[in-house]
Amino acid sequence: MSAPAIAKYEKGKIVPNSEKLIEFANAYSVKVLDLLKTHSALLMLKEAIINEFGISRNNISFYELRAFKQEYKVSMASIVYRLKELGIIKEHLFKKINISFSANGLKKHEPYPIDPEESYQLNRIVHKLEVDNIISLNRACELLDITLDEYNNEDNNYRY
Repeated sequence: MSAPAIAKYEKGKIVPNSEKLIEFANAYSVKVLDLLKTHSALLMLKEAIINEFGISRNNISFYELRAFKQEYKVSMASIVYRLKELGIIKEHLFKKINISFSANGLKKHEPYPIDPEESYQLNRIVHKLEVDNIISLNRACELLDITLDEYNNEDNNYRY
């Protein structure tokens, strides 16, 4: 079974099949929006949002958004969207906050950047490869961009 053609070939040129293209774009955008909503719900559980903001609000302070952003490592814009999605704030307040964000340049450059979380995955993989003698100790140090002493300190100088 082949995928539906999004474009057709006509007189030496590719002519978009606009009906199928629009149908595909709509279906794709619905899937993306569903994925984003699911992602938002996983990062900001309903219970956590209600615990922090309550069941219904007529206004939200900038400090509350900032504090929640720093604790949950999500953007203030996504917090406001989730508040609207859960019915904690009404459409009017959602629009008012977004207009304020735009007017103050917060849509492009949100203050208080989210610090990246430290990942140990690369270190763990390199240590595993080295201990299994798949790569040399020097190569492990090179991959992690650390000295031999730093590498051994990461391993607490233990070898089992």
